[in-house]
Amino acid sequence: MLAMPRKVIIIFFILLTVANPIGAQNRAQNEALFTLPFTEAPGPESWLVGQFYGNTVDAFTYRRQWYGAGQGIHFGLDFFAPCGTPIVAAADGMVHAVDAPSFGAGPHNVVLTHPGIGFSTVYGHMNETSLLIEGQPINRGDLVGTVGDPDGVCTSRPHLHFEVRSLDFHTAYNPIDYIDAPWQTLASIGPLTNPQFQRDLANPTHWMSIHDQPTVSFGAPYLNNFPRSFPPEGSVTPPEGASLARAPLAPETSSTWQTVQISQDGCCPFAWWHPTDSNRYFVVKRDELREEDVRGHVAFRNDLQYQRISPDGTLRAFRGEGSVLVEEIFEENSRWFVDTGGVVPSISADNSRLLWQVADYLLVPGDDFPMVEIFTSNIDGGGRQRIWRGTGAEAVWLDTTRVLITTSVLDSAQTTLTIFDTANGQGQGQGQGQSYELGKWDWLRGLSIAPGGGRIMFYLVWQADPTRNGVYTITTEPGAVPEKLPWFGAWRWRDGNSVYYVPFYVGWYNADKQVIASYDIFTGASRYLSDINTMPITINSGDWSVSADGRRVMYRSAMDNNLWLLVNDADELSAP
Repeated sequence: MLAMPRKVIIIFFILLTVANPIGAQNRAQNEALFTLPFTEAPGPESWLVGQFYGNTVDAFTYRRQWYGAGQGIHFGLDFFAPCGTPIVAAADGMVHAVDAPSFGAGPHNVVLTHPGIGFSTVYGHMNETSLLIEGQPINRGDLVGTVGDPDGVCTSRPHLHFEVRSLDFHTAYNPIDYIDAPWQTLASIGPLTNPQFQRDLANPTHWMSIHDQPTVSFGAPYLNNFPRSFPPEGSVTPPEGASLARAPLAPETSSTWQTVQISQDGCCPFAWWHPTDSNRYFVVKRDELREEDVRGHVAFRNDLQYQRISPDGTLRAFRGEGSVLVEEIFEENSRWFVDTGGVVPSISADNSRLLWQVADYLLVPGDDFPMVEIFTSNIDGGGRQRIWRGTGAEAVWLDTTRVLITTSVLDSAQTTLTIFDTANGQGQGQGQGQSYELGKWDWLRGLSIAPGGGRIMFYLVWQADPTRNGVYTITTEPGAVPEKLPWFGAWRWRDGNSVYYVPFYVGWYNADKQVIASYDIFTGASRYLSDINTMPITINSGDWSVSADGRRVMYRSAMDNNLWLLVNDADELSAP
């Protein structure tokens, strides 16, 4: 059962084909007992992974509302697909139940047992009552039903919730351990959130990949009541914005890129780069925040509370001393309280203003959207203004004065992007400002903001005209028109007008062997930085990022769970 807001600010992209998985050493010996519950290949026209099994961020957020009986863990695998998409049996077996209320996953479900292999499977959130009959034999690939929407509207969050359980139904297992599919490829494109999994700060490397997930015993105590976790419980964490503009990089021409290992012992899931220094990055190890250097230097920070760092790395906003504070990181005794209603604000690109939003209550999918108020203030908390009030809204800085506001309507597939400039004219509510609508799109996914805020990128799925499915970019100026790009896959920004991307190619013999390429939006130049045969890359659980200068790619390898760099010149890493 998918636990996520229907707003489509979710970062996951889709690669196709089914192939032998990387990381098979983590699989049970009976790994290929099941096939995927669809006959179509995954993709923007058909289905894609929405939420993996396990210790996901959404399961942690809604563990009391939805997942208490399953130890607080997301005990299935969610496949997003349009309503009406056919669902097929993953193995031979027998129909145990149709529309069984004890299994949840409404409005309709089917439970199959597979005595020959010792498991059962659950197919939830179907569109209508299945034509199957209790006790009926069923073969692998037979029609079970069609995908539905738990909200019953097909324009909210249509998906299949799929489970693998024991024959007595008391235990749930990670489905990807029993299905032969390119899971790392699907995960590398970022289902739902990044990171996908909730970090336990007392055990920061535990349950942080798609394979390293616990078995669930229904009715047993919570597995994820973490006293200290990231993201913190109940936090409002919209997409990061207001990254500093990067110096433009020339289109990539080098063919000498190399991979360099920079961590040992699988230490560092979801590390992140320093905002301005491309030699430094942050990792969590043994309940400590460490600042490490790609050339080997380590510094301890011991500061693990949730915080927002300014784009230049000199300020931070955080919860402390019973309120929210802002402080200059490198200046002692330089901190001040700000009144944000307890919400940690983000900081504009020039460190002059704060942005935050306050909701009436935590959004639970299926309920009405809460009322959201969006505020800005001066960096000291003075000059507070409400710039937006409405339902279904989220906000993020674009640059020094402009805010990107994303809104959606209850039970609607449509997303509206509005840009609000706090510096000009009269705006909505109490705030001074000027807004303009950038556009409206159905089934928008993967929204991300370029360094400097001059562009955004997103992709569209399930369009009435299939040729419109794909990745788009648009400038953030009034009257801008989106441009569809000639490739499909996952991306990270290189500079304000170019990206690195992990492309998809139908027919690759192993879709879990990936390459990274660069693409220049202005020139259309595309170049591979790695080779599928001589230097294959497999990204673990969508965990990769780009340094502050846009010249280095850091990724967590699915082969050894360590951090690696993809660099143009490895020699430059040798000197401290």
